[in-house]
Amino acid sequence: MKNIVEITEEKQTEFNGEKYNRAVITIKQLIGYGLLVFKEPVVINATQEVGSDIVRFYYDFGMSDEVNVADNFLFDYLGENKEKAPFKTTAATIAFDLNHAFFHYDGDPNFGHVHWALRAVLKNNLEKCVDWYDLPEKDTDSKI
Repeated sequence: MKNIVEITEEKQTEFNGEKYNRAVITIKQLIGYGLLVFKEPVVINATQEVGSDIVRFYYDFGMSDEVNVADNFLFDYLGENKEKAPFKTTAATIAFDLNHAFFHYDGDPNFGHVHWALRAVLKNNLEKCVDWYDLPEKDTDSKI
């Protein structure tokens, strides 16, 4: 079992004289507090203005969010990311939030609107949602 997370189409674009870095993050399977396997991959478009520490990202189902990639303790949640690459850090943050949404106690004060929204929208897109303790095989590879 391993994470199946792809970061593709990293490119720089220009809009109204501002330069932006863009990438597409695709999540098919995650190992964290348990196993999440999506019927259809979750696709996220991410945008970072050049010189900014903020990455804004947009899920394919219409929800958006942002993350400060310069001050983010989750930068290596999906595996080694010593360079703290912005889109790897963004993918790691999204993976953490998805795991949190489906496996964390929803009465925790850290369980917020993002987690409720992710759970509500994506619950019907799950092929598998298995708690860590119920997994037959616990040998995992967390690298992107």
